[in-house]
Amino acid sequence: MAGRRLELVGLGYRHRMHDPRRFKPWNTRPGAGIHDITFSLPTGSIVGLIGANGAGKTTLMRVICGLYQPESGEVRLNAETIAAPGMKPRGHTQVGFMPEQVSWPGPGTPRQALECLSAMRDDAIEHDIDSLFKLVGLSSRSDSPLDSLSQGMRQRLSLAAALLGNPDILVLDEPLNALDPVAQIAFQGLIRQLAQRGHTILISSHMLAELDRFVDRILVLHRGQVIGEGEMAEVESDLGLADKMRFCGLGQAPTEIFSSEGLAVETSPDCEVGHWSLTVVLPSGYSQLHVTELISALAESGNPPYSAAKLNHNLADILAAATGLSPSEVGLEVDEHLVIPLAKIGGEEE
Repeated sequence: MAGRRLELVGLGYRHRMHDPRRFKPWNTRPGAGIHDITFSLPTGSIVGLIGANGAGKTTLMRVICGLYQPESGEVRLNAETIAAPGMKPRGHTQVGFMPEQVSWPGPGTPRQALECLSAMRDDAIEHDIDSLFKLVGLSSRSDSPLDSLSQGMRQRLSLAAALLGNPDILVLDEPLNALDPVAQIAFQGLIRQLAQRGHTILISSHMLAELDRFVDRILVLHRGQVIGEGEMAEVESDLGLADKMRFCGLGQAPTEIFSSEGLAVETSPDCEVGHWSLTVVLPSGYSQLHVTELISALAESGNPPYSAAKLNHNLADILAAATGLSPSEVGLEVDEHLVIPLAKIGGEEE
């Protein structure tokens, strides 16, 4: 398909909060939202939008899809402005939206549900619903009762609904939520297949591990602003996040070996009697050859590790490095009054 480039330029939106006054019971005030969002989605790529609960991910996606009217900035598709202040909020035929966890209630079948949605579109006659069911792997359940579908099947049905009209851009809000690990892997494979067919995909999650080795790039959102953008390794490098490895072995922990190599031991988790487990911070440029030599040195000292594994950074690590907050603070409950808690970061979503 002919790809289209999605661009956001200075995008801003704030929810209106009920703030009654004595003589103005209907009064509202600006609440949390998104602030000065600027980025572009490369054609045919999978971009992960990550952030803690309340970071503004859903608000941003709804502005992109035309459900909310932006208060500042623009959304452009192939250089055409599709959302801006003063423009009536409306969907776009080339932007498909999958909301978070659609329940698909009521009687009927997946086929009837898609036929109902398709009838609302201009291309309803031309669109082949059977091909959608085949694409998302629901052909055998297309005429089953909706209430008989598993959560994974409902997610596939929601994706099929987003694909009505064959949009170039897919916006998927937390599509991996409530899926078991096997269903997550299957759904990720389906998303990769769509990207290979030319779709540009923006997918949100509050779990970095869900998107690791799955997306091409990530956007880190915190309290309504993008605080990191690029490939995973690039973002980690820009934030100064060092690589870490965990070594486990039998006997007494050989901390002196790590110290002699100039390595910092960050933590020493509790483990069973007779075992040791150390997390080591690796300096920049520490190669696999260095790791092999370190393991050899441990073996020669009589303390060979039975496990040596690289640790992946999580979302809390990235947010803590970007904001200066501690990992425990970045995950605290959202406070709607903290619209501008930091010098640069704006307010978070409701």
